[in-house]
Amino acid sequence: MSTKAKKAPITGLKAKDVMKTSDITKQATFPTLFIVLYLLVELIPETRAIDVMAPQWLYVAILDLLCAGYFLTSKVDYGNAINKISRSSLTILYTSFYILSGISILVAINKVESLVCFARFTTTLFMYINLSILLYERKGIMNILCGLLTGILALQSFIVIVNFAKGYGEVDLNQLILGLKGTAGNKNILAASLVIKVPFLFYGFYRSISWKKWLYLASFTLACFAIALLNARAAYISFIAITLLYFFFLFRQGSKIWSSIISISLPLIIGFVLSAIALRNAAGMQENETYFGNLGQRLSSIAVDVKGSGHRLPLWNNAIGYVRHHPIMGAGYGNWKLASIPYEKIVTKDFEVNYHVHNDFLEAATESGIPGALLFLSVFMCAAFYLYKVIKNKTDKEAEITASFCFMALMVYAIDAFFNFPAERPVMQVFFALLLALIVNAYLQIQKNHEKESKEPKSCLKYFFIVSAILLIPTIWLNYSTYKSMKAQFEINADVQLEKPQKTYEEVDNSLPAIPNLNSFCMPVAIIKANYLYREKNYDQALALVKEGQKANPYLPYDDLLLSKIYSETGKRDSSLFFARAGFQKRPKSAALYQQLNASSFHAKDTASLNQAFATFIQYRSESWAWNEYLNYLYDLPHDTVRMRKLVDSALQLFPGDSYLQHKKSFLEQGK
Repeated sequence: MSTKAKKAPITGLKAKDVMKTSDITKQATFPTLFIVLYLLVELIPETRAIDVMAPQWLYVAILDLLCAGYFLTSKVDYGNAINKISRSSLTILYTSFYILSGISILVAINKVESLVCFARFTTTLFMYINLSILLYERKGIMNILCGLLTGILALQSFIVIVNFAKGYGEVDLNQLILGLKGTAGNKNILAASLVIKVPFLFYGFYRSISWKKWLYLASFTLACFAIALLNARAAYISFIAITLLYFFFLFRQGSKIWSSIISISLPLIIGFVLSAIALRNAAGMQENETYFGNLGQRLSSIAVDVKGSGHRLPLWNNAIGYVRHHPIMGAGYGNWKLASIPYEKIVTKDFEVNYHVHNDFLEAATESGIPGALLFLSVFMCAAFYLYKVIKNKTDKEAEITASFCFMALMVYAIDAFFNFPAERPVMQVFFALLLALIVNAYLQIQKNHEKESKEPKSCLKYFFIVSAILLIPTIWLNYSTYKSMKAQFEINADVQLEKPQKTYEEVDNSLPAIPNLNSFCMPVAIIKANYLYREKNYDQALALVKEGQKANPYLPYDDLLLSKIYSETGKRDSSLFFARAGFQKRPKSAALYQQLNASSFHAKDTASLNQAFATFIQYRSESWAWNEYLNYLYDLPHDTVRMRKLVDSALQLFPGDSYLQHKKSFLEQGK
């Protein structure tokens, strides 16, 4: 009897009912699987690409298309979700910003680079839409998200601590900290990606009971330790803000306030104290000065001024200046990296380029004009408004709690967008898309009570898939081409560092695709190829590629440097001097251009040009090698010996320990 009683519920099910149960399980499994796959983008390694974002963007774009295909083929009717999501104000504003950014490509300096960057925007937009659809009316998903994200947070934090320990006392502290970038691209992005998970950890801790709370606290201790080690001030600001917001949330809830605050405060104190001790000891083990060794100073330097925000204020001023002259359309999406170069003439050394404004709101203005920046800002304002409405709504307590933690995470992203450039990085964009998806669904949930449910026709799924395919297939191809290029750049950049590069022009030409036409350092791909042709003395073909490269980036004077070298090799000394001087005027802090101008001036026997180049260069970089090179060339030209002695004496006052200068002084004294 007992055996039959146990089997009754199972044998009592009809085959049709069993199939329905199986379908329901699948219906819950696949959306969760896609959400998990999106969040795992952070675990994708570099795969020998020069920038880890290349394989990550490709991964997400493919996932976007697969997700759209799932919506079309699933037995679940996602038509109503697509309708509700697409008609929300948040989606309309974000899509409007996307469209305006696309229109700005028409006026872009480099339209190919715009398309490469726009492919990433397309990837993010569909990631937001897909996640919104996957989360539509999905109750209880926050528990899954919090568990997964806390696990990833603990793993990433542990890796940061282990990598720090490996280099502890062995590697220069500045290099060690800067090298703690994980799969994020740099330490600032990694720090932001850690902090943005903390609100989900707080939610899990708040909701959990018994032993699970200890797991969350252990993860929080690791996170505090890692975040403090990374020395990212923007991350410190957002971490402090969300911790205070969480305490405020606890006060509002009014239950077990102090026990929760103490529980969170202890691992926070432990993590930061351990980090401070580790950093102080590491700094004490090296002779060189470090700006990462004192955690207290890093925290106290958080201020929006030249000292506190590093080099950001000049970048912001440059961006504001550009927007004043280009208020409507900007430089074209993804083209600020080019438009900014003339502004950095006397700021950056050599051929370095500040690719970003370090403020995504200002960068939107520089690339899509003021209308684009306003639309981008309106996305945050709309999201904040949605959260306000959900929190103020008293009919759904769970939605109110979820919205409170989403607000904390949105604040982390907004602070990072104000100080850095999360829009470029998939590890941050996945959270931006996830947050917007959670927010729009929370808002739609409270609106549902006031609206009649309507059944959307299945055809809208077909339309959505068609639009997705039209936009995502080219996007996947662009992301793949970029990934292929970055893998090639990884090897080529290592090759050019050699005294005698081993690769041939043919190998480089075959490995670098036509798109993108700029490398990761803003160098035209055509110029890179031309440089290999120059080494192989194929000057005519090299000149043709240089002209092609000038169109891709007309502001970075590597083309002038290469032209000067080519004309010098072909005996056209006047042309060599002309292009060396032209390049040096654009980039007077470039060592390579200074050296080339010296050589061209010497061969043209132009002492005035040599003197002028030296006087200009030492205004910005008064370095011993620059003095030595100038004195060597000057000595081999007709010169005033008395002036030469004075120059050597002046140089020795600046660099008294320089053996080359001491030798020159002795040589001149012997020759009097």
